[in-house]
Amino acid sequence: ANKGQMILKQLFRQFTEKPELLPDRYQRRWLGSPLRKRANFTDGNYPSDKSIERVVTDYLAGMTDRFAREEYLRLFHSEEDV
Repeated sequence: ANKGQMILKQLFRQFTEKPELLPDRYQRRWLGSPLRKRANFTDGNYPSDKSIERVVTDYLAGMTDRFAREEYLRLFHSEEDV
């Protein structure tokens, strides 16, 4: 259980800090608001709107344990570590 919590916490932090890592469907949900559509995020600066937290939470909630582990390994470990 502790390992699962650690994985979810790290995934949550990574996806909220770097929303470009989210699947396209979830990026569109987050970027879909009229305010964010007008902004330019090519410089890597994203809005600190709490809605990204909701989108990431929804994404994580839909994950199976196996998929969460695979995402964690994909984001935090190189091929040599797996």
